[in-house]
Amino acid sequence: MSAVYHYNPDLLTDDGLRAQFVVRNSLLRTFVTALRSAQPGHHLVLGQRGMGKTTFLRRIHLAIRDDAKLRGRWMPLSFPEEQYNVGSLADFWANCVDALADSLERTGKATEAAQLDARIDRLDRSAPAAALEILLDTARSLSRGLVLLVDNLDIVLSRLTEREQWEFRQVLGGDFPIILIGGSADLQGEASQYGKSFYEFLHVHPLPALSVAETNELLAALATRTGGESGARLAQVPGGRIQSFHALT
Repeated sequence: MSAVYHYNPDLLTDDGLRAQFVVRNSLLRTFVTALRSAQPGHHLVLGQRGMGKTTFLRRIHLAIRDDAKLRGRWMPLSFPEEQYNVGSLADFWANCVDALADSLERTGKATEAAQLDARIDRLDRSAPAAALEILLDTARSLSRGLVLLVDNLDIVLSRLTEREQWEFRQVLGGDFPIILIGGSADLQGEASQYGKSFYEFLHVHPLPALSVAETNELLAALATRTGGESGARLAQVPGGRIQSFHALT
C-alpha cells in the first residue's frame, strides 16, 4: 500500500506526486505549452490556501524534468513554501543560487555542483549583484534558461523595497531567459495596483474549486493509490455522499 500525504506535498516522492496529480492536468498542459514557446511569459497561480498551489508548482518542476526538450532548454528552481530568510533582493538571489546548486546535485551534475558550491562559499550575500552574477554565469555555462517556481510570491515581493522590486522586474525582462512562475493566495500589492512594479506583468491563472466530477476522479485515484482496505472503502463511497463531501469542502 502506498502512503498518501494529505497536507504536505514536499513529503511525496516524485513518482508519488505524479500518481497523485490527477485533476489539474489541463492547466499543467497550458504551462508546458508556454514553456515550449518562443516567449513563455511570466505567470502567477492564484488560489486560496489548500487549493494546491504548492503541489502545482512542484508538478511543473517535474514536467520540465520529464520532457527532453524542456529539460534541454530550462533549469527549474524550487524553493521552500515560506522563504523566511528573504529580507532583500540579495537574499532572494542567494536563495536562487542555493536552489540551483541543489538542482545540479539532484540531477547528477556533481562537477558543476561542486564548482558552484565553491563560489557560494565566497559569496557576499549582502550584495544582490554578486549572487545574480553567479546565478547567470552558471546558467550560461549550462546553456539553459531558469524557471523560478516561487511559492507565496506576494509575501516575497512585500519584503523587497520598491527599488528592489523594479530591479527584480528589470532582470526578468532582460536578455537572459529567466521565467517567473509564482503562487499566491491573493492578487494584491505589487501585482494588482496600477503603477506598481508587477502590475500587468504576470499572466494570472486562478485555481478554481474542484467540480463534483473532479472530486470523483480524485477519490478514485486515491482509492487506487492507497489500495488495501482503505482503498476499497473509498471506491465504494456512494455518489450522493461524494456530492455532500464536495459541497462541504
